[in-house]
Amino acid sequence: MMQNSIVARQPILNRKKETVAYELLFRSLSKDEFDGSQATAEVLTSSLDLIGLDNLTRGKQAFINFTAELIKSEIAELLPQQKIGIEILEDVSVDHEIIKCSKNIKAAGHILLLDDFVYQKELIPLIEIADIIKIDFLQTTGRERKYIMELIKKKHNPEAKFLAEKIENYEEFKTAYEMGYDYFQGYFFTRPDTISTRKIPSYKFNYLEVINELNSLEPDFKKLSKIIKNDLSMSYSLLRTINAAIYGYQVSSIQQAAALLGINKLKKWALLYFIKGLSEDKPGALFTNTLIRAKMAELLAKNINQADKSSEYYTVGMLSMLDAYLDRPLENIVKELSLTDEVKKAVLNLDGKMGEILKLIILYEQARWSELEKIEIKYHLDNELLAGVYQEAIDSASETVEKIIR
Repeated sequence: MMQNSIVARQPILNRKKETVAYELLFRSLSKDEFDGSQATAEVLTSSLDLIGLDNLTRGKQAFINFTAELIKSEIAELLPQQKIGIEILEDVSVDHEIIKCSKNIKAAGHILLLDDFVYQKELIPLIEIADIIKIDFLQTTGRERKYIMELIKKKHNPEAKFLAEKIENYEEFKTAYEMGYDYFQGYFFTRPDTISTRKIPSYKFNYLEVINELNSLEPDFKKLSKIIKNDLSMSYSLLRTINAAIYGYQVSSIQQAAALLGINKLKKWALLYFIKGLSEDKPGALFTNTLIRAKMAELLAKNINQADKSSEYYTVGMLSMLDAYLDRPLENIVKELSLTDEVKKAVLNLDGKMGEILKLIILYEQARWSELEKIEIKYHLDNELLAGVYQEAIDSASETVEKIIR
């Protein structure tokens, strides 16, 4: 069955920087002419039926944009209660019917959000019942952001929560946090905090040594095993990985484990644990998003006749967000790693095939569909395949996170 849509998810973080929900952004693949509400309804129902809501959100809530027509159509009644947040778009004209239907949506158990909120008197009936009000930080000033919160809490809805959206960097996150915002959405968690810079912790240099040795022309397994043996956590991690990877085969020697796992899987293991170790004071969404990026790159490599380089594509995906972990310019970090020119150009400049696939993945994350389409066409990537790769990457990332936590 052909899939009628593809979907990207963008995390919503709370004040502890924990992911509590995802906004789902859909793109219809139908070539037929529909009006906005028909197209959105078709995309919404087919996506949730074919992909599965829990597969996308892993049990967290999903926030979905609703047009005026969709609000009036009562399609919300078909969606799972307690799991779906209905975002009323900013261009919805508020009338008696919209207010009545919005109250019904709220009564049915759905979370009600006001998207791209700008204060207007005609919105007061919706403000009074809204659970979350989203303030666009690109379209508002500091005074407006604070004033809107105080006005609504004092006059209309003291229970309302506020979501700061389009938060692009840590400075904006800290500003919103200090103002008292409850939730945050944007790319701030994928970008470095330029206020402070972190060095790689000394105890993580063992991981760097392993990565550099694995990227040399002729990796030396004796040298690798010596480095790993000097670090108890690395030794335990590698042995646990190899015993899980090879069914029914127990390994006790570090050198044997390294040889059995092989260069490509060792690279993946070393990168995974290196980056996980750096993520201790970062939002969990950053680590999850890094894993999704890396897995998508690896899978897409196999679909553009680059299967022999799939491990390098995985590496590109992992390293592309390293600046956010270390709060340092990516070009400075890459200098410390033994990498091929092809990988360096991909990570730093989005150059070459690897770079273009990385760019495609970033555009997908941001739901920039029109720009994404150009790369899809160039590499003959059909939409159904791309949606499948994204879902497989989400599944893989969730499985990895669960294993590490366990």
